[in-house]
Amino acid sequence: MSARRFLVSPGQLKSELIILEPGEAGHAQRVLRLQAGDEIWLLDGLGNQARAVVERLNPMLCRVRERPPWPSPRPRIIMLLAVSKNQAMDILAQKLTELMVDEIRLFNAARSVAEAGGSKNDRWERLAGQALKQCGAARAPRFVAPPYPNGNLDEVLGQAPPSRLERALKIAAYEGEQKTNLAQIMPLQAPEEVWVIIGPEGGLSKEEIELAQERGFVSCRLTSSILRSETAALVTAGCLRCHWE
Repeated sequence: MSARRFLVSPGQLKSELIILEPGEAGHAQRVLRLQAGDEIWLLDGLGNQARAVVERLNPMLCRVRERPPWPSPRPRIIMLLAVSKNQAMDILAQKLTELMVDEIRLFNAARSVAEAGGSKNDRWERLAGQALKQCGAARAPRFVAPPYPNGNLDEVLGQAPPSRLERALKIAAYEGEQKTNLAQIMPLQAPEEVWVIIGPEGGLSKEEIELAQERGFVSCRLTSSILRSETAALVTAGCLRCHWE
């Protein structure tokens, strides 16, 4: 059995002795039945990890043995995601963590049925942390709620790098695209970053896709069928990771 994985607060991994917070310790003792001498992994959710051994149960004290670097995948994936209903967003928080998406920047699309807001970030971060402990990655996505006035696509596109920078590939998933599919625009060598726009349940509007194209995004179709918003996000992230790994 592989060593169990637990989350700690940022900065804790610098210490040699670490006490797990009560929630993590309770799960380790009551559910996993860990004992003194068992080996575990500690993660801070920011890409840092440590192999440790349980020294004491109450409180649960762990001694760090080594801090091997986590091989962060390339390219970085930044997803510009139109907010979906709560259930879909909960699924995406978990599954995009498994697919090692680096950032999820939320926006309010013209056809969105829900609005982005910072109040739900804590929930999505908790769900991402749970997925992180199971999937083997060491960094959870960074959730960015709109800090701008309207939180629409125009404002979030202003955060993307300019088109002249070859290090970034910019993609807009669009079911109305008839000529170009995702496979055709993925280069052989991985860029430093991939920026991906995923629209809401009703899809991106014509005005939104034209705006994205003006900002250097290439529109592409994912499959011959029309995918739900959360499915499109997972398909795109999965294809990108598989293509360059």
